[in-house]
Amino acid sequence: MPRNRGTFNYTSNFEPLVKAPIDARMRVQNYSDLIDPSTWRDLDGNIWLFDGALVVVANEPEGGVYWLKDSSNYADYASWEKAGKTTGVLNIGDGSAHIFAGYDSSDNIQLRTLKGAGAAIVQEVGDTIIISLDASFAGEINYGQNIGLGDASVYSGKVGDALQFREIKGLGSITVSTSDNIILIDSSGGTGGEPTYDTSLDDGLSMPTTVGGIPSGTTVADLKGDTLISLWDDLLFPTVNPTYVLPNNTFDDAKAILQEIDNILNITYTATFSKGQILVSGSFQDFRSGDPVNYNYTDPSGNTLLVDASSASLVNSQTVNGYRVLIGNQVWGNTVDYLEGPQPEDNKGNPVDSPYPAGTTSNKSITIEGVYALYGTTSTISNPDTKQSLVSMLSGNNVVFALVAQPDLTSKQSFDIPDAWTGSPTNRPLTGLEQYNTLSSTWDSINLATWVTSSVSHGGVSYTRYTWNGSPIGARQVRLKF
Repeated sequence: MPRNRGTFNYTSNFEPLVKAPIDARMRVQNYSDLIDPSTWRDLDGNIWLFDGALVVVANEPEGGVYWLKDSSNYADYASWEKAGKTTGVLNIGDGSAHIFAGYDSSDNIQLRTLKGAGAAIVQEVGDTIIISLDASFAGEINYGQNIGLGDASVYSGKVGDALQFREIKGLGSITVSTSDNIILIDSSGGTGGEPTYDTSLDDGLSMPTTVGGIPSGTTVADLKGDTLISLWDDLLFPTVNPTYVLPNNTFDDAKAILQEIDNILNITYTATFSKGQILVSGSFQDFRSGDPVNYNYTDPSGNTLLVDASSASLVNSQTVNGYRVLIGNQVWGNTVDYLEGPQPEDNKGNPVDSPYPAGTTSNKSITIEGVYALYGTTSTISNPDTKQSLVSMLSGNNVVFALVAQPDLTSKQSFDIPDAWTGSPTNRPLTGLEQYNTLSSTWDSINLATWVTSSVSHGGVSYTRYTWNGSPIGARQVRLKF
């Protein structure tokens, strides 16, 4: 039930089989109820009274019909006037003087007298009251004028003494309204301030192909009610959701993994943190995570050489001086704690997914393996102590020696293996030997019995030397299998 003026509190007294006015404001029981706020307050605490409201008071002796002269002061009896036999009279408009003055003690209507002052003349001519200016007084001659360079003129002309102005009217989605002394021209129009997509096409009709940012399969019903601006936005500028590069850390010591046992090293460990990326169409939007808050370390000595560091920097470096390499693996580790990241957005600035939560990176580790070097006759046949490239004593296999030629029985091909490799603590004995066949390009087995073993020492470390016990032989590649 639409209304264009006032308020209809329809639910206030809408009850079946009750003898009462449909509007609860039309009747009270007692005269005192007129000024009682609880009479008028609804369940939301609002009071819906208005100037001119008519209310029936049911009980005598004050019973009768009352009309409200001043709704803002309804709690004052003076604002309520009982309707008598005379017809109610109201001043209308917002003039500075009122014609209606009220009632006398006999309920007669009292009207104020019109009286001229200065050049104003008030005359009665039959049933007409004429207000005019005395011709002896010089008056002003008024006229209207359009100013500015607008496309339409507001002032139309003067007819007699009347200045006439054109009305302002909106077309299409343009609306015109007034607010106090302001004329409002709104070009947004439509539902929610914008024109909307309205069509007579069947709601189930779907798009056969993707058009711009509107995918195939979209139905008429999906688009109905959307603003035209949003449809153009989706059509010309498809929504692109972000992709992510997750936060991560790196850990480096700039040292080779294999180090000789008992070497003394100065090691600088560098931990870095990457906050990741939020990418939209491949372009950087923001970081995926927040700043780092703590760098956490572990090391072979039980977390005493590297110290946990509270830092918001993306890099943390620490140096360990005078570290002596031990046999086997020595493992160093790093994780980084970080804060929650920013809210990702699509290419139109709308939030997508959730901020990346605060957390800790996965552990990144650095391993140094302490090993003893291998030795062999790989430079000259007379020098069995030529040091070879370092090989893992824990996993190294198929180790190749490029042995030089043995010209006679005096000088022998040989290779040396540390006892700590084949025995305790590594316990990886030599299980076989192979020689590379240059004719067939294959590795052929060699009988270990053709090699004689003896004990030697390198730097105070015990080794077993394997010496060729056969006939003189040329240069060859020998492969050790463990």
